[in-house]
Amino acid sequence: MAESSMMDGAEIIQHLPIGVFTVDRLWMLTSWNARMVAWTGISQDQAIGRSLGEVLPRLAETDNLSRLQPVMDGGPPVVFSWQLHHDLYPKGPGPRHEIAASYTIASRLAGRGGILFSVEDYTEVSRLLRAARSEVGRRRNAEAMLQRALEAKDEIVRESNHRIKNNLSMVVSLVSLEEERAPNDSARRFLADIGSRVRSIGLLHELLYSRPAEEDPRLDEYLSRLATSIVSTYLGEAGIERLELDLAPLRLPAGLSIKAGLILVELLTNALKYGGRPGEAP
Repeated sequence: MAESSMMDGAEIIQHLPIGVFTVDRLWMLTSWNARMVAWTGISQDQAIGRSLGEVLPRLAETDNLSRLQPVMDGGPPVVFSWQLHHDLYPKGPGPRHEIAASYTIASRLAGRGGILFSVEDYTEVSRLLRAARSEVGRRRNAEAMLQRALEAKDEIVRESNHRIKNNLSMVVSLVSLEEERAPNDSARRFLADIGSRVRSIGLLHELLYSRPAEEDPRLDEYLSRLATSIVSTYLGEAGIERLELDLAPLRLPAGLSIKAGLILVELLTNALKYGGRPGEAP
């Protein structure tokens, strides 16, 4: 039964998808599986019973043996990485030529002693890792380019809002000059209304200039500043001191904010013009 189990184990080793070979304490090859035959082109008859130095001279060089001797003496396994692996084994006629990344692990054999070598092909894993690293690098570059484009767009939008605000401020100033030279109260009120409307749009662009481009303006902040400006225009500092606001924090797109601002201008100016000043009868 024990012999049958050993034969079964040997048969399994022969058909493993990794290369497996063993050496005894005298560094003589005692097994050499089918994958090693395919990779190196060295048959089992040519390998088993011969010394490690005869079959694999590179692996039996002093530097490598100095790493293997502690394993033979019962030490921990050692790993020969792919950088060295390409020089360890002869180049056989089979798939061995296609291997690009492999690792050889040398472990001590229990019982009679010796070393078991397992040679694993990590070519596909290595290829996938390289592809993954390349994709990560490509995505990082794309994200960096997108970020730079967004920053440039943000700067353009901010500069555009800044210029619009300045131009509207100039229009308000010109309207104010005309208001001072208006021939009658009706003309002055008309110009004041125009100035309030233009000022409301300019104030919104001032808020847009002072915030990130991807954020909608705060409607409560906009309406608060707009109401303060209108009351100051009609009632002066005394009116501002009496102004009370109860606004919930809310963000709206710029287009809707302008509409809300114009509605406030209309309602508030009408209230101030026709509702009476403090101390006056309506």
